[in-house]
Amino acid sequence: MHVTCALAVLLLLLEEGCLIDAEPVVSRPENMARSNWCSEHRTLHRRIDAVEEKVEKTIEHLYSEVKTLMDTMANPAWYPPADTSNPAIDIFEEDSR
Repeated sequence: MHVTCALAVLLLLLEEGCLIDAEPVVSRPENMARSNWCSEHRTLHRRIDAVEEKVEKTIEHLYSEVKTLMDTMANPAWYPPADTSNPAIDIFEEDSR
């Protein structure tokens, strides 16, 4: 019974033309253009990914540099000692000479 069903299915497939040898693939100009476009698209995305990675690393580096500078400025040892013997000079005062 199973053999008969299998033969019937094979005959139906042959009759429908499903088991005929496939024709060789012919590369059409539109297929080649699409292939070139896809290749360029993938290359562009790889380059964009590389640029994005460099930008992210640069931003991380700049954040760490700014943090270091802010910590250095907030450190009291950075400020010069105040000289209380001389009066402070007002740099915005107009010279009356």
